[in-house]
Amino acid sequence: MDDFLKELQETFLIESQDLLASVESLFLKLEKNSSDIEVFNQLSRLAHNFKGSGKAVGFDHLSHFSHQLENLLLACKNHLVTPTPLVINLLFRSVDALKLDIETLRSSGPIMDYSILLGEIDLALKQEHVVPAKDQVFKSIQPNLEMEPVVKKTQAAEYLRIPAMRIETLVDSFGEQVILQSALEQAKNDLVKNEDLILKTISQLSKLTYDLQQTAMSLRMVSLNLLFSKLERAARDAAQTLSKPILFTSKGNEQELDKTIVDSLSDALTHMVRNAVDHGIETPEERVASKKNPEGTISLIGFRSGGSFVIEVRDDGRGMDPSKIFAKAQKLGLVSADAQLSEKQIFDLIFENGFSTKDAATDLSGRGVGMDVVKEKIKELKGSYEIESHLGQGSCFRIHLPLTLAIFNAMIVRLGNEKFIIPNSDVDEVSRMHIEKFQVASEAQGLLQIRDQVFAVVDLRKELFQKAVEGRNSQVTALLVRKTKQPYALLVDEVLSIQKVVHKAVGQDVKRVRGSAGASILGDGSVCLILNIAHFSPRTIETPKLQKAA
Repeated sequence: MDDFLKELQETFLIESQDLLASVESLFLKLEKNSSDIEVFNQLSRLAHNFKGSGKAVGFDHLSHFSHQLENLLLACKNHLVTPTPLVINLLFRSVDALKLDIETLRSSGPIMDYSILLGEIDLALKQEHVVPAKDQVFKSIQPNLEMEPVVKKTQAAEYLRIPAMRIETLVDSFGEQVILQSALEQAKNDLVKNEDLILKTISQLSKLTYDLQQTAMSLRMVSLNLLFSKLERAARDAAQTLSKPILFTSKGNEQELDKTIVDSLSDALTHMVRNAVDHGIETPEERVASKKNPEGTISLIGFRSGGSFVIEVRDDGRGMDPSKIFAKAQKLGLVSADAQLSEKQIFDLIFENGFSTKDAATDLSGRGVGMDVVKEKIKELKGSYEIESHLGQGSCFRIHLPLTLAIFNAMIVRLGNEKFIIPNSDVDEVSRMHIEKFQVASEAQGLLQIRDQVFAVVDLRKELFQKAVEGRNSQVTALLVRKTKQPYALLVDEVLSIQKVVHKAVGQDVKRVRGSAGASILGDGSVCLILNIAHFSPRTIETPKLQKAA
């Protein structure tokens, strides 16, 4: 095969992934309203384009299958075939097979055998009863946090679809930078005479650098629409498996987030959505008995809040019972019988490895590993989470995320003779105080009360170097973290500065350093580790009664 054809095939496979995601989204609309002619028209156009492009680049098997799928869609549109639930499921399984085939072809794997699905489509076109063979059903391709990853033959390259206007803006800004750089080159020949010009040019360069930073960051931003559509499919499949009718709603689909974050969080959100259907939503009979609509509601909401991005997964189900969670955690040995935990601390137990309220595992849940993986993924992304739940009313899982992992505001802190970087988004407040403010809770744990809140104390220098922070006989600097269920104060020697930081990947040796989340190069040329302070958060402790604020 010549290089030109290989390039055409690779382009087709990349574009097909987005096209099939759009098809799946349209199938979800079709399932809700099978008389929507515009949906059929859009599907027909997409199927026709896919068929023609596949044929043009030599993927005849894709072209043949999509042609038969197009025939089925046209028959449904023209009322020659009734889009029954079985026919709709056949459409979903067909797009699943196409997605798997595209993924396999991109990694140089074997082509898909469509003979079984083609036989079912033929039966549907003849208006015969379509019942897929039990062992031949193409299950929906949803990530399973509990399985081993699929090993591919080769790693397919990653691509981004970027609006042309953003590229033009980047090129224009770079052109301005070249002009300013040339002005500095000319002015450096006489620094005294050109001092005003140099200062003005540096000021312009600073503004331009900020604009370039914003434009460059925008190149990594992708719409949440495809992710939310994937999550709707996950909720739909889980609801069908459990025979629970649901209404899926979403808001904020048009919002954009860093592609690295979206890709990393996809599996975790899928698990949370499936959990909402499995654990949260009651059976229709239970809902009617509770005077609810028999159809449950799953809502996905994405929005910006300050310098972070928030994603909420809500359900109007049974809510979480703290007493049931506590009893199961006690049975599993995660807490002692006499432990005094707040409701929020009890809810946090569901993220413990091995915890599950189910006594038997199913295809969807019950092994007690999914939520633990979710928590670790959120920490890895420098995010945090909250849980709200009310018995009989439902639950809300709220995830706070940085807008991007590439460039962020951070503080440079000193621990002994070493410097470290801590993202500003991880810290709520910086406080400098006298040692008298501390209370001792145990040999290993100190407490700090600020106003009407108690913080567990974590000595960061002791955690990293087994040596306590200096200045204990006078004042210490505490970084206060309130986003976690157990608020804590992270002790450092000094906060040196606050500045923008560019995230750089590190090697395996550095990754093994506890709490390491990458590295950056400071203005003086030194390399500095970025810390993920979530790794140093204390274990949940019993919080003493608050003293009255002075």
